[in-house]
Amino acid sequence: MSNRKGIRLGVVYVGDANYHDMTLFSLASIARYHKASLDFHFMQDGYSRDFETAFVRFVEARGHRLARSCIAFEAVSGERAEERSRYTHITNTTFLRAQALDALVANYDYILYADGDILAFDDFHLEAAAGFDELCAAGFDLSIATGLDRPEIFANCQKNGVSSDFFNAGLLLVNAAKWQATHATDRYVNSLRRHNICCPYFHVCNPNDQCALNMMVAGDWRRLPQSWNVQKSAMHTSVWATATIRHYTGRRKFLPIRRRTCDPREHALLQTLSREAGLPEWNGLYDFGVSYWLNKVRRLGYVSKIEHALGELDRRKVVNLG
Repeated sequence: MSNRKGIRLGVVYVGDANYHDMTLFSLASIARYHKASLDFHFMQDGYSRDFETAFVRFVEARGHRLARSCIAFEAVSGERAEERSRYTHITNTTFLRAQALDALVANYDYILYADGDILAFDDFHLEAAAGFDELCAAGFDLSIATGLDRPEIFANCQKNGVSSDFFNAGLLLVNAAKWQATHATDRYVNSLRRHNICCPYFHVCNPNDQCALNMMVAGDWRRLPQSWNVQKSAMHTSVWATATIRHYTGRRKFLPIRRRTCDPREHALLQTLSREAGLPEWNGLYDFGVSYWLNKVRRLGYVSKIEHALGELDRRKVVNLG
């Protein structure tokens, strides 16, 4: 769907059966706040579930279009099978985002890939962010780029001649024409194979596709505003409190609701989406953020460190190696 600038914009999710409802909440949050019209594509990997009528009406009433398809991508299955078996919170769909984008690039100018564990709290004006020449636009992976969790990345990157500007792939805005012209998906699969032999970023590397995507992009990316992809490592910080988009990385997502990680802002959004989009409701008692506040007190030492690190990261420039 084209906006006033004539830019064709699409949004794609790759759904996993275990996280189907969570992904619906994620999609609904973007649809609720994004004023410019978007085409949403919900690709269901290995399962098939129709949308409820109330959900379709909710999305379409806001000027968006919604499409559902069943997919069974196999090209990278051999690269992911052994890794998948060791980390149960990393689903097969994690390794399919490149191919999902490949299926849509002919029809759009820019495509937003979004993980199902994000929530939008405001309009982030995707149409204004489009129009760049780089292969993609993304945000730093906060737990890595700050050096708090994986400090070895800086020495390893210098040793291996790669950029330490490591992006998080859970929210990725792709330049469709360049994605096609540079055969990005083929290069990504090659990067997966190289990564299985040796990771240029970390001594011990968890099995996800972020390293392979960073290897493939090779620095040819533009930085999105920090508030667009604030990952859960920043929970309890001021950046998390005001984030336009929160990304609930790790094992524990925003569903099921947990009082000690759910602040009043998050709880209000989930309740609103349940009511307006006909999504499942949480019937438990909420303590209005008391448990969340007590959890923040418990984590004050780490919160203080990451607040400082996020301030430094906000001033950091992306080094383009493309």
